[in-house]
Parts: sequence; structure tokens; C-alpha cells
Amino acid sequence: MKLEDVIINVVCNHFKLTKQTICSLSRRENIARARQVCFYLYRVTYDKKDVTLINLPNLFFGRSQNHATVLYSIKTIAGFIEVDKGFKRLYEDIKKDIDFILLKDNRILYSYKQSAVLSFVSSCSFNDNNFNYSIYPL
Repeated sequence: MKLEDVIINVVCNHFKLTKQTICSLSRRENIARARQVCFYLYRVTYDKKDVTLINLPNLFFGRSQNHATVLYSIKTIAGFIEVDKGFKRLYEDIKKDIDFILLKDNRILYSYKQSAVLSFVSSCSFNDNNFNYSIYPL
């Protein structure tokens, strides 16, 4: 499973949207916010810079968007995470779910932008919908 597919599925689940809805041209706030979270997760959290800003929407939704819109999305989500504790909690829950799926799919976790080295999961447990793990730098 590709990272972008995992991100879309988990974000849709958390925002209670269908994939068809998130890929639509709708400008409704909750739908646009879900799209912005997808861009932020791919570009910043998982530090994937193999796709240009202008091609990122095409990777996710099969259509192009202005690169300034994508850049605005990333900056907006960064601001929400910094200021809004509820949104930060939502973002962290989404990230945990994505990490769990990536681990379950036997993939190495991608390095986070906060650390300069790749990290491996040393232990993990899944209890009552809570995913706990420890990460140690190489």
C-alpha cells in the first residue's frame, strides 16, 4: 500500500468523509481541511519531497492545483497544530493510525522532520484502539 493511499484512507476516516468527497472540488471547510492535512502529512510529517508542490494534488486526488494553494495548506496546518490543542490531538491520532498501518504493512517508519536520522520502532502494542510505540534513533 502506498503512503498516499494510507494517508487518504486514515484522514477520510477521521474526518468522516468518503474518498470521493475528499477528491471532489468542494470548498467546504471540513473537506478542504482534510485535503490540507493530507498535504501536510505527506510533505512535512513523512518528509517526502520526491513530488513537487504542483504535482502533490495530482498524486492524491488525480487533479492539479496551484503550488501556492498547496504551500498555503501546509502553512495553515502547521499553524493549527501550533495553536489549537484539539486539532493537534486530532493530527496526532491520525499520525498514530498511519504509523500503525505502515508497521502492520511491514514497512519501516519514515523519518520525522524533527529528527535527522531514521528511527526504528523497538516495541509496539495495540490495546483498546490505542497504539503505543517507542522509537530509538540509530
